[in-house]
Amino acid sequence: MKMVLDSSCTLGFLMMDERDAQSKSVLEALETGAQAIVPAHWPVEVANSMRCAFPKRINEAELDELCDAAADLPVDIDDEPRHRIFKQSVRLATAHNLSVYDAAYLELAMRENAKLATKDTSLIKAAKALGVSLF
Repeated sequence: MKMVLDSSCTLGFLMMDERDAQSKSVLEALETGAQAIVPAHWPVEVANSMRCAFPKRINEAELDELCDAAADLPVDIDDEPRHRIFKQSVRLATAHNLSVYDAAYLELAMRENAKLATKDTSLIKAAKALGVSLF
């Protein structure tokens, strides 16, 4: 199975206080060989969210552990040319009232005919409207 993994779902299994059944299922799929692909901004977005959790939700040792765990995830980073972001992702963002960051996940799932693993309600709504399969 091929999936596009967004930051909300990634944080859902990395951060103890965000774990839920969906996130655990995604992690299990990754551990059993599912292919995950992410847009180029995914590492920065995940890292920024972890940084924002420090020091209110996690301590320095936990931040280090999370960074190591995220860096070791079996994901492929998409290296599509930037023209795709300026054309397709901006158009999707405008049409579905999304950030361009979120639209990039949607565009990648559409292009790769992959399931979208997200917890973001706006992104779920847009995916359903476009017939994109959800994890």
